[in-house]
Amino acid sequence: MTDWKKYEKELFTKYSNEYPNHIITIDDKIVGQFSKIKRQVDISIKKDVAGYKVLGVIECKYYNKKVDVKIVDAFIGFLEDVKANFGIIITNQGFSTAAKNRAEVKGIELIIHKFKSVDNLINDVDLFFNQRINELKLEEQEFIRRVKEYTGYIDSSKIDFDNRVIYYREGFANTEYYAWKKLMQQTLRVFRDFPTIEKIEIYIPATKEYIENSNLIHEKRIYTSKIHLKDFEKYMDVKFEFLKKDIKNWRKFFDSIKINNKTFVTEFAKKYVSSELIEKL
Repeated sequence: MTDWKKYEKELFTKYSNEYPNHIITIDDKIVGQFSKIKRQVDISIKKDVAGYKVLGVIECKYYNKKVDVKIVDAFIGFLEDVKANFGIIITNQGFSTAAKNRAEVKGIELIIHKFKSVDNLINDVDLFFNQRINELKLEEQEFIRRVKEYTGYIDSSKIDFDNRVIYYREGFANTEYYAWKKLMQQTLRVFRDFPTIEKIEIYIPATKEYIENSNLIHEKRIYTSKIHLKDFEKYMDVKFEFLKKDIKNWRKFFDSIKINNKTFVTEFAKKYVSSELIEKL
């Protein structure tokens, strides 16, 4: 086995042992959203975080010289293609100053890992989640970028940052119940990411089905929630600033509210959700 393969295997073994609740895969293959081909990933880290799948990509560079800026530039494009939430470049020799500067702009973690030594590996993937969440600022570009990270169903033409309004396109929720559930999920996430927001207004189209005079009726409706932070904190019995501080707080809270409990979701809808008929199908 070549030195770089031993290096990669050592890193994979370390991550697998330390993070048994993560799906760690060596030599993974992920189809690129732009390239439309299978892209090779040295080590992938996959985890379900509060109902959303998160992908981390580790690139291993066992070199006889420092990693330069061209490698980092290529890695940034690679991360976008495979839709990774975060990326790590690990090498044995270090990084050029230009490479460090380029990585810092995109929030890529650079780690020097000496062969046959694992003392300086990251403590937990949660480090990256915490870093990304805590660096968020309530600015228009940051707000729009962040809500787009949750799903590809954002209707960008209707986002109104000044009035804190988010629209989703058809397909994000197919039924009334899932519209309720996703209104709650997205409200929680926005307040967690930006706890200085006073209110958030969210619109999700979905289909309502019901029986009328023995006939099955289908209605296309738009479901809306308009929620103030203070009211929602009281309803959820939590401070969103607390949830933003640490992803572990967020995960524990998200699990405790029983997001998949139909009674809980229905109670949320009764209090916060309204709907408007668009057309009968």
